Amino acid sequence: MDAVMPILVLLLAAGVAWAVRTAWRLYRYPGGWGDAFGPAHEAERRRLDDRRKEVRSLRSTAAQELMAAQNGVNEADQAYARRISELEQTWQRLQEEAGRGDQRAEPLGAMWLYEHVVVFKGKDVPLKGLSVEVRRGESHYYLYLIFPKGYKDYETFAYAEYTEDQVHRFELAIHNAIMKEEDVRADRAASVRTIEAELAAARADTGPQQAGQHLAKVRNRQKNDEKLSLALAKLKEALDHWEQRTGRRPPT
Repeated sequence: MDAVMPILVLLLAAGVAWAVRTAWRLYRYPGGWGDAFGPAHEAERRRLDDRRKEVRSLRSTAAQELMAAQNGVNEADQAYARRISELEQTWQRLQEEAGRGDQRAEPLGAMWLYEHVVVFKGKDVPLKGLSVEVRRGESHYYLYLIFPKGYKDYETFAYAEYTEDQVHRFELAIHNAIMKEEDVRADRAASVRTIEAELAAARADTGPQQAGQHLAKVRNRQKNDEKLSLALAKLKEALDHWEQRTGRRPPT
């Protein structure tokens, strides 16, 4: 019995496969056994298959072309949006103030110097447009900040607590930080101009428009595809002939 079981399973599987193939063939070539299997209708079956294959091939090619055109539109749109977004983010970062930045010198009294500001009388004063000078008084050094609009203010440093070298070193550090800040801001302004030019060019990019136009052309050409129309007409003719002979219309 154990030896017989594998043979029975194989026979059953073969029977199922034969039944499926037979049912499929009767579906594809309806009418009767002779229509689906008989040699008398072999040429007609082959002609019907050729018509089906031609339509299927043309439709497959058209679908691939349409998908490629649609993918081109999607990719162009995504690339356009991504480029604009990247440039806008870069532009926005360039507009943001950098904060204090790193400390640039040892503090002098209550004054602290950073990359972009000097802490003066408890407030952060931007280095942009600032200038600095030191004057001597009877008992104090006067460290003046001259603001962009000409307004002046100062801090005093007693001779008894600070050396002239300390005060002048801090003055020099402020001066150099101001010069550096001017260079940084000039570089930033140049970068902004570059980004703005790139942004204008990116917004004027016609890639998405061209991709859309190509997609429209593909759709229009396929809508009026003479090859497919002719192939469909030949298939219809073959289906009509089969139906007239058998009374049953085959599937496309």
